[in-house]
Formats: sequence, structure tokens, C-alpha cells
Amino acid sequence: IAYFAVEKVIPRRWGGTVLAAGVTAFTLYFFLTFQMPLGIELRGGVEFQLQIQEDGDKEITKTEQQQVIATLQSRLDANGVGEVNLTPQGDNRILLQMPAVTEEERETIRKILQTTAQLEIRMAHPQTSPFLVNRISEGEEFLTGYEVLPHRDEGGEAAVVEILKVVDGTQVANAYRALGPEGFMVSVQLKKKGGDRMFEATGKNLGKPMAIIVDDEIVSVATIRDRFGDSFVITGDYDQQEAEQLSSFLKNPLAKPIEVINETYVSPAMGQETIKQGFTAGIAGLCLTLLFVL
Repeated sequence: IAYFAVEKVIPRRWGGTVLAAGVTAFTLYFFLTFQMPLGIELRGGVEFQLQIQEDGDKEITKTEQQQVIATLQSRLDANGVGEVNLTPQGDNRILLQMPAVTEEERETIRKILQTTAQLEIRMAHPQTSPFLVNRISEGEEFLTGYEVLPHRDEGGEAAVVEILKVVDGTQVANAYRALGPEGFMVSVQLKKKGGDRMFEATGKNLGKPMAIIVDDEIVSVATIRDRFGDSFVITGDYDQQEAEQLSSFLKNPLAKPIEVINETYVSPAMGQETIKQGFTAGIAGLCLTLLFVL
């Protein structure tokens, strides 16, 4: 107000100069002191737009959308990927934003998002073998109640397994990484109902093969040596991170598959360049303003 009340030109110009400098100094002080959070455009990071896949004509409910958000949050927190912002969009979409993410972390995040992690335990055919798999796959033989599933690892053997499940992922109470004589593995604890089913199935099928399946892919097939119930281990050629990740997936399975429909990545270097350009433009603008008012 005092600036507009001054009638003389020179004092008014000096007043405008002091006012502009003061506003600039206050802005810099506020920014540096309170460390205002920067978005992915400035810090660099990744943004995923996700779509929850519908089951036929059945629409996704708000409750299901929130359940998916909670599951993704738990998975990402368990894998220590850093700051996460998950926002619902519409009825079946979710926006995920993560600042300060590297290219390597970006690939890990995509895998976490797209892995459904539906665990199933099924009995395998007693004569399951590459020969039987090929005969069924080529239509030369048909076995009622069985299907062929691929192995999750490249070079692993597919198997002929029963369509009916002994237990599934809804019966998982806990899963965690463990270290055994052969390396890292995943220890799984079942709920009481699942443990009872497993105890009954293993008792009836001693000496027969049982398959552990995740997302319709064979993880392992092993012969039942002893009767067991609510706990078992999943072995494989896992390193520490892979075993930790699989246990996190099994504890937090997605009820419905997720599709990444859009992905935006800004490298940290690009974000810093944007800040630098903005700072340079601000200084240039301030200098031009001071030249105008003086």
C-alpha cells in the first residue's frame, strides 16, 4: 500500500526494488528452511497408472479398489522401495507416484505391481514327465481332471497337475525368507483350515508328487515323504532378495490382476536440470524487473 501511496518517481522505484528483493529473499528462505517436498517432475521418479482387471462383467467395487491399494502399499513397503503415493482414480484405476527412483528400481517396482502371487498347492500326476507333458500338449492323450502348467524358470520342466486344489493363497497366514542347507528358501505358514486340508492330503498321498504353483506356473514338484500340515517350505535357486520378494508376494496376494496402462519416468538428472533452468529463469526475470523499476 505504501508503494502505491508514494507519488515521487525515484522513491517509488527504490521502494519497488526493495519490495521485489524482499519477496525474493523471503521465498528463498522459506524454500531452504522448510524443505518443501518436490514432485517427480523436479526430483525425478516414476508414475504408473494402473487398472484393476475386472472379472467378466462384474465391476470393481470401491472396497476392492481400496484392498488392492492396501496390498500394493504393503508389498512396496516390505521391499523397501522408498516413498510411495497411491491414489484411487475412478472405479478401477490407481495412480502410483514415487519420486527419486532409479532405472533399476523402476524395473523392480513394475514386477511388484504386476505379480498377482496366487499360491496353489495341487497334486501332480504320478507319471508326470516331459514325455507325458508333450503327449497332452500335442493332443495325443487326454487325462480327465488334469492340466499341463509351465515352469516359472526358463529351462524348468512343465508338469501335469490336478485341476482341483489342495489349498490356495487365501489360506496363507504368513510367509518369510529363511536360510537352509541348500540356500535361501521361503517358509509358509497356513491358517488352520488350510493346515487341516494339507494334513489330510499328504496323509492320503504318501510317495506321490505334489506341486507348488504361483500364478499358474510350477515353482517346484516334490514327492511327499512324510505327512505334514500347516507349514512347509518353497525351495529353488533363490538369492536373498528373490526369497524376500516371493515371501512378500505370498503374504500380500492381489485378489485381481493389475495392468500398467501408462508409465512416465523422469530421471533425477532431468529433474535437477529443470530446477536449474527454473532458478536461472527466475534470476533473469528478477534482474529485468529491477532494471525496469530503477
